[in-house]
Amino acid sequence: MPIQCRTGCQEQVHYEHFPFSDGFVYFLPQNLDGSIHDCKNLRTPSRIHHLRISNTGEGGDSVKEVDMTIPSWSPEEAHFQDIQDNNGIHGPDGIKELTVDEWRHLFDTSPNQYYEEYDNVRYAGKNVITKETKKELKNPSEEYRRNILLNIQMRCILFPTPFISDGLKDNQFDVIKLSLQYESLEDFESAIRARLLQEKITHDQTEKILELVKKQNDFKKTDDELIIEFNLTAKELRHKYYRKVENITKSFIRKKYLNVKYFKNDFPKFYEKANDLREKSTSNIERTNDDVIEYLSFGSCARIIKDKKSDKDNPWNEIEYDIINSVYYVVDRRNEIEHDSDDNLDKRISKESKVLGYIYSKKIIDFFEKLDYA
Repeated sequence: MPIQCRTGCQEQVHYEHFPFSDGFVYFLPQNLDGSIHDCKNLRTPSRIHHLRISNTGEGGDSVKEVDMTIPSWSPEEAHFQDIQDNNGIHGPDGIKELTVDEWRHLFDTSPNQYYEEYDNVRYAGKNVITKETKKELKNPSEEYRRNILLNIQMRCILFPTPFISDGLKDNQFDVIKLSLQYESLEDFESAIRARLLQEKITHDQTEKILELVKKQNDFKKTDDELIIEFNLTAKELRHKYYRKVENITKSFIRKKYLNVKYFKNDFPKFYEKANDLREKSTSNIERTNDDVIEYLSFGSCARIIKDKKSDKDNPWNEIEYDIINSVYYVVDRRNEIEHDSDDNLDKRISKESKVLGYIYSKKIIDFFEKLDYA
């Protein structure tokens, strides 16, 4: 059910759940059209903050003006900070002081200002720095690293900000920090899951995901060696693997929903769209399965198995989250090349994308083929 974005940007959003094997769940904010919510109140760059500092010394009082960079998460917050700095609003006659009611109105109408809280929710460790704590920082114990992981998870829960880097200081997204921390604990499945989530957000994680997959599976061969071994081209990936993943996923959904009325009840919007396409189809193409499931989009199939995995009343427990995340990756790669007929397509697709697309496709196909009814 959509809710209003809590920053006060007035947009309606919903949060898609992305569970991890240790019980942590990331809530990805999405707009009503399914795109990721890039909140306007969380995208304002830092500004120059003018401060007047009074010094009292032997030579008497002095006032020094200092410019300081202050992060602001929204134009309203920046405006509010300016008024606070000047104890009023700039006008033609100088500074106009605000009444108590005007201050209250300004405070009530400004969006929630989370930047300071966001920046301060970080694991500080021990307050007293000793030789032992310095040693701990250089070679952190597993307990220390798990505390860091817990802190990052807390930041992700409290502030699910897909496009904001940690504190706006080191240009590192919270989800990437999450992945790095899982990796440090050698939980490669969770590290990959976090990177797949970041891939949905910024579309730049394929190389790192493949690196983690190699670590997880103890791959020794280079990407070029794998390309040669698999003899992969982009068109072969599309026809032999990506479409097979789509078909086998539909086959699984079809056999879980032997009675289509239950599917219609669980996913009315997907049913309506697919059924509309089915009714508009012609008799020129003979289909193996002329049912509503056949007309589902690949992306809808991914969402269906994900939602049914977490269904409280009737969960599809045989599906693993690792498979679900792999399907999402294949969906995105398939969509990129589905309608591309360029003969130079192979040159424009990275070898990492090809190898990872193959690895995930093969894993998904093998998984479903081992299920008795898939």
